[in-house]
Amino acid sequence: MTGNFQKYTGLALVGASLLMSACADGGGSTQNGSAGSTAPATGTPGVLVAEPNPIQVCDGSGLGVTTIRRKGSAPGAAEIRLGSSTGKLFAAVGPEGSAVTGKWVTNGMPFFLVRGAETLGTVTVGVTRDGCP
Repeated sequence: MTGNFQKYTGLALVGASLLMSACADGGGSTQNGSAGSTAPATGTPGVLVAEPNPIQVCDGSGLGVTTIRRKGSAPGAAEIRLGSSTGKLFAAVGPEGSAVTGKWVTNGMPFFLVRGAETLGTVTVGVTRDGCP
């Protein structure tokens, strides 16, 4: 049963990622810079990380792709939302779920891990040209 749940959850996350790619407006900052993840207060049931963070973007677009991953100790589903705890739904995840963005992530873009009205964790993603030829 667990294998099927993971398979169907993965398919749902891929679909959500494709939907977000199709709906992205492509706007946003093209600044260099980086931002790290913000861990939630001690004892909360989730941490949200972006891998990579910062995203190296060498094509001049200022837009990158990253994986947003929930690492948590509490069971149960949560949502990853864009911009704020009530922003656009990016993905629904389990305790160790993840989703890959499309090429629409801009420098300083925040992602929020929420369950109901509670924010479990946040991560701000950076985009950088550092290391580009």
